[in-house]
Amino acid sequence: MAFITQRGEAGPAAAAQLSELEALVSGVNQVSQSTLLLKKMKEDHEVEDALDYMKEQFARRMAACDERQRNFERKQEDMKDQVTRFEKFITENDSKRLRAEAKAKAERATYRAKVREQEKLSQDLVATEKERESLIAQLRRLRKYGRYLEMTVNEVEDADEVWDLLRRHTTLKRANNDLQAQNQSADQASDAMRMELQSLVAAHTNAVLVANSAIHADQKRVEEMRLVNKATGGAKERGEEEAKAATKTTGQVLLAIRNLYLRCVASMHSKVSLVAESGDGPAEQQAEAMDQSLRTVMERITDLSAIEAGYPAWETRRRAAEEAKAEAAALAKAEAEAARILPGHATVKSP
Repeated sequence: MAFITQRGEAGPAAAAQLSELEALVSGVNQVSQSTLLLKKMKEDHEVEDALDYMKEQFARRMAACDERQRNFERKQEDMKDQVTRFEKFITENDSKRLRAEAKAKAERATYRAKVREQEKLSQDLVATEKERESLIAQLRRLRKYGRYLEMTVNEVEDADEVWDLLRRHTTLKRANNDLQAQNQSADQASDAMRMELQSLVAAHTNAVLVANSAIHADQKRVEEMRLVNKATGGAKERGEEEAKAATKTTGQVLLAIRNLYLRCVASMHSKVSLVAESGDGPAEQQAEAMDQSLRTVMERITDLSAIEAGYPAWETRRRAAEEAKAEAAALAKAEAEAARILPGHATVKSP
């Protein structure tokens, strides 16, 4: 299709041709718009048909859903009716089941308790049988003692029954036990008093020894101090040291004498009055006390020497006396046996 883009000089022919062209162009445009309108209208009909079809499908589906909903609700109502009708039956069955389970549980517990009771009774029966057999064996073993007691009752004049004899034996046994207990308690009390006395003597002796040791330690310290002073002092200090040494020796001698005296007194069985210490008294009193202590020591040593010297002779006399006593007892027994065998004959006594 050709378009005129340049204006030229137009004659009548040109004008006519232009008018024809415009009419042709306008007709073509009108045909194209009509065709498009028809096409659009056809598309609209197709869309409306598809929409109607979809609406119809949707309506059918909704109707099917409604029908299913109504069926479901009808079934649900039926089920509710059935549940309502059978609820009482179900409740009764549940209660019966619970009662049956409780009863079965109780019966099982009762069965287990009865089984345990049966086992315990069986054990008790076995223990009772064993005890019965033991009692029967004990009865058989003690039957001979019963016969012995019956024979003893027949021989004893002041016993009428076996129980009298048994009660008498029980009383005597109880009295014997009481006497033994009293004797044992007295021995224990005596032992306790003896141990207490020994402990007191040992404590006193230890205290004296400790005091003497303390005095000796003090004297040793004094001696050390004097030695220090002696190293720094002169002749006067040496003289004082010698005097102190003499005093120390005298003190040691006095302590040794006192210690020996206390040991001798502790070993004596008889009570002896102790010589009082006179360490702070005058020299005459100290000498008298030491003299008494030494005399006591001398007497104790003399006694011990005499005991040691006379022990063999005493032992010989003791053995001779025991042998004479045994011979006299044997002779007396022989004489009694002879007198029993020969009651009519006179027995000759040994001088």
